[in-house]
Amino acid sequence: MEKCKLERLKISITNVCNLGCKHCYLIEDDYVFLSFETIKSILDDAHLNGIKIIDITGGEPTTHPNFCDIILYAYELGFKINLSTNGLNLYKDSILKLLMSTNVECHISLDAVTEKKLSRIRGDGVFTQLDLVLKKLKEYHINFSLRFSLNKLNYMDVSDMINYATNMGVNVSFGATQLVGHADQSLILDNSNFIFVKEQITKKRKETSIKIEECFTNYCPCDGACMEILSINHFGNPVSCLMLSTEEIRKCNSRKFESLYAMLNEAYKSKMKLKEFALTEKCESCEYNFLCSSGCLVTAKTMGCI
Repeated sequence: MEKCKLERLKISITNVCNLGCKHCYLIEDDYVFLSFETIKSILDDAHLNGIKIIDITGGEPTTHPNFCDIILYAYELGFKINLSTNGLNLYKDSILKLLMSTNVECHISLDAVTEKKLSRIRGDGVFTQLDLVLKKLKEYHINFSLRFSLNKLNYMDVSDMINYATNMGVNVSFGATQLVGHADQSLILDNSNFIFVKEQITKKRKETSIKIEECFTNYCPCDGACMEILSINHFGNPVSCLMLSTEEIRKCNSRKFESLYAMLNEAYKSKMKLKEFALTEKCESCEYNFLCSSGCLVTAKTMGCI
């Protein structure tokens, strides 16, 4: 096996969520919380293997009954902690103080900057609630960025999204909704949509000082193609990509936790398939080929191209 040094470990600690977003990649499944004991074992092993960065994700990770304990344990082991969250549970002072004291960097999912538009994607009242939470994050001096998943419902509003982030004084990232989970083809951006987004980002980048991360103007390899990242789903199983694992999520859910090195060996073959994927002549006529050339191959997998 080609030697690969992991830099980051992404752990989905639950598939439970307090929202029901139209584009969510998770499939219908029993609600699961990865046990605290298993999470501690994973973090201990990661620490011994020299991993420096832990990404905590879900579902919505703040719904986990041991969420605060997990953050504290990771912090005490010396990890840099990233938290991917919809942000709605971050209004509590106790959680805000914990995030501040452990230097957690929050990546907040936000797919529109008006109540009307966001309600179509994430539910009624979400924007009003989240806008208040973001102000509290600023008040507590917690480092955070905004993440937008673009689809047919919101891609025309890229400029407004960048303006909102600029006014907040935070960095922003854009990804494209993939054909997986709850998302159907009516949400997926085609090549003409990608071109529009690319033009808007290029224009706005000249007007703002915030950092804009995205896969529309340059290649941005997905987690599955990045050999320095290993993902673990909410059953404690290694996967090349959390989104790609949804169709076989229960494959090994009763397996006893193994060492990080053993898990990497298991996920390696799937990762190499993604890393080696290349567009073919057949792909040239596909109206969604920008999704693949941008660096994420989930839709290609769903459509049977991989």
